[in-house]
Amino acid sequence: GQMTVNVLLEADNSAAYSSAVSLFGAMRQASPFFELEVMSRLFAFFFELYKADLVRPHKVNRQDANITRVSELLDWLEDNLVEPITLARLSKMAGLNEKYFCRVFKEVTGKTFTDYLNGLRIDHACRMLLYEKTSVTEAALHSGFSDMSYFSKVFKKQKGRPPRQWVKNK
Repeated sequence: GQMTVNVLLEADNSAAYSSAVSLFGAMRQASPFFELEVMSRLFAFFFELYKADLVRPHKVNRQDANITRVSELLDWLEDNLVEPITLARLSKMAGLNEKYFCRVFKEVTGKTFTDYLNGLRIDHACRMLLYEKTSVTEAALHSGFSDMSYFSKVFKKQKGRPPRQWVKNK
């Protein structure tokens, strides 16, 4: 596994400090075969760190790992808006149970899973309506909404007016 060295070497006469001084000295001198000398002093330095019990097994921060997982899924979401996306599916992809996934998701995005997904889908629909001049039905379907009344409800909630009125005012 990974190891962590989390130590500030004081300018004392410890073997680890002396070894570090020796290592940096060898790195400054470009004597013949200095690479071998640097390597041998590097090994000696690590030996002193281990001997002084200054190296510990690295603990993976579970929270950071989960945030990374959710961040990767956000990219996947943007590329797969049209697919049927459920909380169950995404939490399974993240390897987390649904309740915990929801908590981590909200920490990362500041929104619930449903609000975030609907926001992406509505923004995508708006781009289609404005730039591709598609119909409201087509924009809804190509943004992952299969229910038109739900699309209209979410659209109005996010944009302040129904889709057709929103397009007219743009």
